[in-house]
Amino acid sequence: MHVSKLFIVGAIVTAAEAFTCARELFGQCYFVDGNPVGQQQRCAIKCEDKFGHVNCVCPDYYPKNDEGWPYSGKHECIPVEFQTFLP
Repeated sequence: MHVSKLFIVGAIVTAAEAFTCARELFGQCYFVDGNPVGQQQRCAIKCEDKFGHVNCVCPDYYPKNDEGWPYSGKHECIPVEFQTFLP
């Protein structure tokens, strides 16, 4: 595959992990333990404020445990009162 095609594919994969919320909301990311019917954890993340909306990017792994739970690809925007921030 040509280098420029690899760059475009890589940019698309990276962009899929970013999402936007309204300024008064926070981003929330979901992580799983790797088992299809296993445990799931979620954490709010602090997002970068950009002119009326916030840009959020979920980390690849859940940082609150040492088991390396991966990001599930699921995320949402939540109100401030439901936040539980990542460290």
